[in-house]
Amino acid sequence: MDVQNRSNSNGPLVATAARQLSDRLREQLHLSDCTISGDAPQVTLRSAMVGKCKFMFLSCEGSLHMKARAGATDLVMWLSLEGTARFHFQHEVVMCAPSSGCIWPADIDVSLVATGRHRGLVIRIDRASLELELSRLLGRPIREPVEFLPMLNVDTPRNIVGPLLSFIRQSLDQKDSSIAESPILSMATERLFLHALLTAQTSNYSDALNGLNVVVVPRHLRAVMRAIKAAPESPWHLSDMAAEAGVSIRAICESFRRFCACTPKQYLQRVRLARVREALTAEAKPGSIAVIAAQCGFQHPGRFAATYHKVYGETPSETIRQAGGP
Repeated sequence: MDVQNRSNSNGPLVATAARQLSDRLREQLHLSDCTISGDAPQVTLRSAMVGKCKFMFLSCEGSLHMKARAGATDLVMWLSLEGTARFHFQHEVVMCAPSSGCIWPADIDVSLVATGRHRGLVIRIDRASLELELSRLLGRPIREPVEFLPMLNVDTPRNIVGPLLSFIRQSLDQKDSSIAESPILSMATERLFLHALLTAQTSNYSDALNGLNVVVVPRHLRAVMRAIKAAPESPWHLSDMAAEAGVSIRAICESFRRFCACTPKQYLQRVRLARVREALTAEAKPGSIAVIAAQCGFQHPGRFAATYHKVYGETPSETIRQAGGP
């Protein structure tokens, strides 16, 4: 693997380094556009092919903001190895800590906010290879594209994606990597990775793959998630969520931690923020920001504004302006 980009400034990410990193990510992820900003004095990007999938290792010291515009139809997986990152796409927010991340189709827009020291593993997943492996597992052609649950957590029982990715990382870090140098081993490793991902990450094919010990989000948790998305403005308490699921408060907290890598309160906040952002960008002339926030469940305007800026890296007013509002 080669070092693809490094910023050597001691202040904000300089224009030349930011442009080089943007160009590299756009090329590697097959995006139509990608913009980078932040105050990271040093950013490093290394990459290698594993079969038809592109593995990239990104490391930065300081904050990094990325906005990417839809391009190809492949999938992108971003796993945090150190530090935290927040993603927004299709009006959803995914918070990433070490051993967690998100996965999304490359043909949708996405933004990233990473602060402090951050290291991430970014993988462009070849959709054709993924769906070929899915067909092999099912023993039949698939009828619709794969859609994964966006929240990714590899630190769960029976999930072999995490250990497998650690093995691939260690191999690619070697000077003469056998995976990188051998086409046969590279393709075999890619197939093993895709197999692990399909059988560990919840998707629209999880029920069909259930006989392969797929880790499926339990029914009671799906019921709570649907209820929250249907009425995020409601004053949800843990007791309400537990009653909706028909389980104990302890069980609902553990389910969110295991399958969503967050607390019930954090999930509720994500949904509410996503609903606000959807309202701010869906209309040419949205109403009062404070009114919209209140309608989505935020009762403290100042606290809402600070949380919104922390998650999206911009104020609600900036979101309106970028969406073409007044």
